[in-house]
Amino acid sequence: MKKTLIVAAAVCLIVAGSATGGALTASKFFLADVHDVMVLRNAKIACSIGRTKGFTTVSCFRFKDPAHIAPGTYGVGMSNKNVVVIKYSSNKKRKVVFRHRQ
Repeated sequence: MKKTLIVAAAVCLIVAGSATGGALTASKFFLADVHDVMVLRNAKIACSIGRTKGFTTVSCFRFKDPAHIAPGTYGVGMSNKNVVVIKYSSNKKRKVVFRHRQ
């Protein structure tokens, strides 16, 4: 689980780097646990930690306000065994457009 959380932090930093034009400087690392949500400052991108089918998962997505995922955007989800890219057409309607299983 610790490995998954470190990977989650790395994914958040990569997303943050993309949102800031590629400048990737980590000033701090922190451990997150299931049900934690991380919001990237000035980017409207959030990552949440959850559990699905016994695996710790990380999901990152763009939001329009704290309670709603931005429609027409893509998100990424990953665990120790899967990576998925999800297209959000509304806050409740989503479609997996890419999946890789290990």
